[in-house]
Amino acid sequence: MILSLVGVIICGLAGFKKEKDLNETNIGKAGFNMTVGLLLTIIAGVLSGVFNLSLEYGKPIADIAAQNGAGHFEGNAKMIISTLGCFVVNLIWFRVAGVKKKTLKEFIPAKGLPGIVILRNWGWSAIAGTLWTMQFFFYGMGHVNMGSFQFASWVLHMSMLIFFSYIVGVLMKEWKNVKFKTYLVLIIGLFILVTSFCLTSYGSYIGELSVNGN
Repeated sequence: MILSLVGVIICGLAGFKKEKDLNETNIGKAGFNMTVGLLLTIIAGVLSGVFNLSLEYGKPIADIAAQNGAGHFEGNAKMIISTLGCFVVNLIWFRVAGVKKKTLKEFIPAKGLPGIVILRNWGWSAIAGTLWTMQFFFYGMGHVNMGSFQFASWVLHMSMLIFFSYIVGVLMKEWKNVKFKTYLVLIIGLFILVTSFCLTSYGSYIGELSVNGN
């Protein structure tokens, strides 16, 4: 967990350096505020921990699913309840933001937009929602298989989300115009995160073998 935290901090430092680099080239001045972004990230991280509490307290639901033959998919039974709050919050915010920014019309055929644009907007929304849901589908499977070290699964999950979000940013060329030193800091942070994945996973595996007397 400490190694994961170090990796996250270094990646965050790379983000600050990226903002500075882009501001120097007048590329990132329009609407990019690292301080606000970091604050929102911290809030989101704390609230994601609260979400994890719902998963832990939902264990009786998973146990009932296991008793009825759910097997390795037992952890997904509680997702219906846990993600209900996420659905309500996102639905409310979607409506508020849509009205404020006048973007709801992008999902309504009667507002004059071409049908292909409406279909594309709904399609991307569906893909985003499906991918978001699937992360917890596979998280539930992995969580169940970690035995006595299930407490480490959330650290792995959150760290991997951060890792892949940076990877997507690189693939989308968001880091294209940064200095080499900034890119090097990012690479170091990502390497530390990958190392933390391997150590946490292997440590949990070895620990589970010891618990089972193997």
